[in-house]
Amino acid sequence: MSEDERQAVFDATAIARSRGDANPRADARELCRRAQATENRIHLRPVDQELGWGPRRMNAAIAYLKSNRLADDYGGMMNGEYLNHDVTLTVEAMFFLEEAT
Repeated sequence: MSEDERQAVFDATAIARSRGDANPRADARELCRRAQATENRIHLRPVDQELGWGPRRMNAAIAYLKSNRLADDYGGMMNGEYLNHDVTLTVEAMFFLEEAT
């Protein structure tokens, strides 16, 4: 896990403790659901604008996906406020979604 990803997970923990609404695992699952409708790709900025999470919460969800091999950034790099510009779900993400049902 990169330093940026570790920081994103730490941020999610801090947010969850202060507001009680951030859960990187649940947020990652929501991103997977949305990605299924867009060829398994997540473009972070537009999705964040729809959800209104903000970069800290979005980055924590993306860090969860990447650290659990549920998404691949194909060499993407930090893009302004976000860990990546976009990510693509892996096959494992489908199993992750099935766990919830």
